[in-house]
Amino acid sequence: MDKEDTVNEWPDLEQDGELRALLAGQKYSWLLQLIKIIKETPTLLEVIKETPALMPQLLSPKYDGKNLHQIIRDNLGKWKLGETLTNVLITSFDVKIMQPTIFSTFRARANEIDDSLMSDVCISTSAAPTYFPPYYFKNTTLSVTKEFNVTDGGLAANNPTLLAMGEMMKESKREAGCNKCSNQALDYSRYLVLSLGTGEAKNEGKMVVEGKNWGIIDWLFGPDIAPPLIESLVYASSDMVDIYTAMCFHDRTCKDNYLRIQCENLTSSEASIDNASKENLEKLGKIGEELLEKPVSLVDLVTGNYIPVTSGMTNKEALTKFAKRLSDERRRRLQKMQSCSGPCFFH
Repeated sequence: MDKEDTVNEWPDLEQDGELRALLAGQKYSWLLQLIKIIKETPTLLEVIKETPALMPQLLSPKYDGKNLHQIIRDNLGKWKLGETLTNVLITSFDVKIMQPTIFSTFRARANEIDDSLMSDVCISTSAAPTYFPPYYFKNTTLSVTKEFNVTDGGLAANNPTLLAMGEMMKESKREAGCNKCSNQALDYSRYLVLSLGTGEAKNEGKMVVEGKNWGIIDWLFGPDIAPPLIESLVYASSDMVDIYTAMCFHDRTCKDNYLRIQCENLTSSEASIDNASKENLEKLGKIGEELLEKPVSLVDLVTGNYIPVTSGMTNKEALTKFAKRLSDERRRRLQKMQSCSGPCFFH
């Protein structure tokens, strides 16, 4: 007869001192009470009946988002995505259809139904799960209505570099007025990609496997702020994009065309999504200034760690050089624009 895995029970709070210490603070005190009730009540319905005071913690995001939404609407008014001064690509994730939703200037100008209000776009992409509620809106034209049930784009593309490159490839092929331009769309030596990370707390090493069962509580309530499950998914997605992009530009003829700047050694408090205290904002500003003076680094394709490149340049020097290359390239393309019969990205 086949053996079956043991069914794990809810933890014994009287015996599990480590878990009790983790949940003893004010932040998770409600969870202690919930676990106790779950162990003593057989059905989910009875648990809900027994814990009405805890339901807001479980069924609502940390913030209702009303003030944030109003500030965004007041500042952006009726401006639409197709009216941006430069081409932008902004990510979100539609929880109804379980698909990424990409808000793009290119798409907005091509199809009226995709020309969303910038306020709706910004509210959508900032609706971080557990912090703000998902956002619903719809676009309507004379012939069609398109609904959006969206949340933070970090769920789908925390690092949107590849999405931006893909959008550029697709648009260049669509608008190119000659076959030469279309063929050059896949030539990475003709791309200049600047990728600026917003910082990570991945090097603290606080999450360990040994000595833990890794049940629901371990995955959803880590030793600090962000749930380990969400952090794992976000970091994995972001790092894979960085590794793949670095592979695209790994050839010696175009390796200088990709510049990634990222700080991986933030503390959990510094990286907290809602730590907007004056002290933390000043600390992040200082970290950014120090990052400028650090050497340029690239991701190691084997270990995934960042290692300094041999050029010896600092991030500040590399940014200055990159900015000049972008400016010179734009000037050159504008001068060559007349050689194409229509809009041309690659001449």
